[in-house]
Amino acid sequence: MAMDLDRELDPKLTSYLNKYIDQRIVGASRQIYDALNKKINAVESKVHEVALKAHKNRAAIIASKGTLDMAYPPLLLATGARSMGIEASIFFTLYGIDILKKSAKLKVAPLANPAMPIPVPNLVGALPGMTSMASMMMKGMFKKQAVLTI
Repeated sequence: MAMDLDRELDPKLTSYLNKYIDQRIVGASRQIYDALNKKINAVESKVHEVALKAHKNRAAIIASKGTLDMAYPPLLLATGARSMGIEASIFFTLYGIDILKKSAKLKVAPLANPAMPIPVPNLVGALPGMTSMASMMMKGMFKKQAVLTI
């Protein structure tokens, strides 16, 4: 019956109908393709966001002592991490909380302190006034080296 219909229709009309059907099919296909492409792009962007959050570098640093020589390491580590794009957090323990006080006078304990620039025998480090002297020496060295204050 379809063959009979082709014979009865004008060839120009048949050509026009075929072009019209092709255009409609292409248009519908393009709409479906565009809709699917939008959904795929939305899913890909969400996957990318989740991947970025999951692989984000983080650093947790503990400030465990509130002395002058132990105040610098956590602060320098956190600053270095942030400059590299790593999220950094500092946890201050009960003893480390002194670092956060504005008016805190941080000192260096010379007694059995491996961070001392000049090794001090324990007997000398135990003498009264040695903590103040060691702190003054350390601050003087920081000033010579242009180290920022806490």
